[in-house]
Formats: sequence, structure tokens, C-alpha cells
Amino acid sequence: MARIMKRENIVSILYGATLLGAGGGGSLSDGLKCLADLEADTGKDFECRMIDADEMEDGQYAGVIAGTGSPAVLKQVHWRDEGVNAFNALKHVCFFEGKKINYLVSGEQGGFATFTPFLVCSILGMDVVDACCCGRAVPGLDATLANVHGIPTSPLVVSSKEGNTIVAFPKDPFNGKRAENIQRNYVQSQGWIAAFGTWVCSKDDIKNKIAFGEISFAETVGEQILAARAADGDVAEYIARKIPCRKLCTGVITKKTLEKKAGWDWGYNEITADDGKKYYIDFKNENIVARDEDGKVYMTAPDHISVIETTGYLPLSNSDTEEGQHVSVLLLPVHEAWWTTPKGAEVWQPYYDTVGYTGDGPVRF
Repeated sequence: MARIMKRENIVSILYGATLLGAGGGGSLSDGLKCLADLEADTGKDFECRMIDADEMEDGQYAGVIAGTGSPAVLKQVHWRDEGVNAFNALKHVCFFEGKKINYLVSGEQGGFATFTPFLVCSILGMDVVDACCCGRAVPGLDATLANVHGIPTSPLVVSSKEGNTIVAFPKDPFNGKRAENIQRNYVQSQGWIAAFGTWVCSKDDIKNKIAFGEISFAETVGEQILAARAADGDVAEYIARKIPCRKLCTGVITKKTLEKKAGWDWGYNEITADDGKKYYIDFKNENIVARDEDGKVYMTAPDHISVIETTGYLPLSNSDTEEGQHVSVLLLPVHEAWWTTPKGAEVWQPYYDTVGYTGDGPVRF
């Protein structure tokens, strides 16, 4: 059912989306900054309509517009025109393919990522469709539900704030790794900040191939986080009242390793639990593996391995985690669309390899 989303709805969505980003998708502070910047630009309180896929007009399509580049650069800029430029380019290219794009879906979950379709749609007077192409944040375009279920990355547009835009038609439109390399190489030339557009989805694509209803899901998670904060309650217990969730541990981040390679953040967070036991969260941008000091693996991506700060109830991306923070590690199941084909697990194997996980496939919730 169509809903007018206001500031309070967006805040709940971004709290939930940051947790569901599982270490990636941008910091909560980045999304809230973009929201505040937009309201300052327009002089109005935020409003944007969100609809279900069934409410899309027949014969029309939804696209994805997403920020891309360096999280550190994002914190320094006023990200807005990048997204609008990318949408206008994608709409123009698709017009010549006979496709009308009048909607956007979220590219991935995250404190920044989930706000980008709302930002662009609010500026251009469009509707956001309640869906996400990943149902979590992901380390590359190859590890997306769109790639898993065969939604092509052609056409692919990448735009800068100034409007410098490239349009690509990958020879193999189902090679997510190739699309990732194209957009990543171009964003480097634009100062490590831009927006890309791709994954043009029909109504049936949204309902059957990606994470349908995922923005409302993030809103529910966010509402429970904020309710726990208001009551000074246990956040895992509050979330579990609405959706499956369990707590792996609560403790202090006693060590964080971080290496920046080829545009990704690699490393691990060591959490010393309140009972003295050590746990490790291995990440490549996103959290990939949750294990303990004895090597036992409790869960892997694509399920959500999420970290939340316990005093302020702030869900943390890996750009936010710091040594000394007191946190809880929460485990949540990912959207069921990841498990309807073997490829949903297979696309994560390269990322398991990068963090040294040698187990037999994913360890599920």
C-alpha cells in the first residue's frame, strides 16, 4: 500500500538498514547527513512516497541508483547531484531500449545506501518501490541478488557530481565482476565519489528475483532498535519480538585491523566478550565470517553479521567500529531469495577465500 514516508520513517529505516548492512552500505551518520542536507536545500520537511511493486504501472520499470566510492570522501561532500545525474542518464539510455523508468528500488541495505533512492525520488517527484537488490550490503556487484537471479547490468551508467557520465554495455551483462570493475575504475578517475545506475527491473523481477518488501523490513528493525533505546532494553530481545535474531556476544572491541586494498577495506574486529571469550568478525567492507578464538564459525555471509554499540544503540558499519567500543554482535537471517538457487551461496566463495574461511560453503542462521 502506498505510504508517504516522512523524516521519522526514514530515521527508523536508516537505523534498521545500517544493522542489516552487516558492516557495509555506509554509516548511519552518512544517511542522516544526506537527509539533513536535503531538507536544508529544499527548506522543507522530507516527504517521499513508497509503493509496493503491485502498484507499479504496467509496462514501467524501476532502476537502481547507488552511491559508489570512498566512505571517507563521502563524509566530506554534499552527495546529491551524483544520484540525479545517474538517474537522468539511465532513464535516457533506457528510453532508446523502449523502457520507461519511473521508479527506483534500493541497491543494497545500509545507512547511506538505503537513503539514495529516497533522495533521488524526492527531488524528481518519483516513487520508491519497497524492495532491495541485495537484502543486505555486499562487497561487489557480483554478490547481489540481481546477479544471482539474472537481472542484467546492461546498461550501466556512472556519473559524477559535475555530470561527467559514462555509459557501458558490458558484453556479458550477467558478469557482475566485470560491471564492478567498470564502475570502480571510473569512480577512481572522479575522485572516488560518484553514483552508478543499472539493474532495470520489471514488476515481476521485483516480486520474484530480489528482496521484495525489504525497506519495510528495515523500518521494522529500526523501530525495534529505537524502542529498545527508549526503554534501555536489550536490543536483541526487542528485535526478536518481530523477526528472528540472536545475540552472539556482548563485549569490547579490543582490536581492529584494517588494510585498504583496491578500494576495499579488509580486516577484522576482535571482540572480547564480557565473560572473557574472544570473537572475531572478518570483513571485506562487509562482515563475512563470525568465529571465536577456537576457530568455531558461528555464521557467514550472506546472513547478517551485525554490530551495534550498546550505550547509544547505534548500529555500526565497519567505517564506524573502533577499539574500545562496547558492542553486541547480532545474527539475523538474510532474505529468502538468497537461498532459492545454489548461485546465492556460490557468489560468496571468492569473499570467503579473501578472509581465509575454508569451510564447506555458508554457515546459515
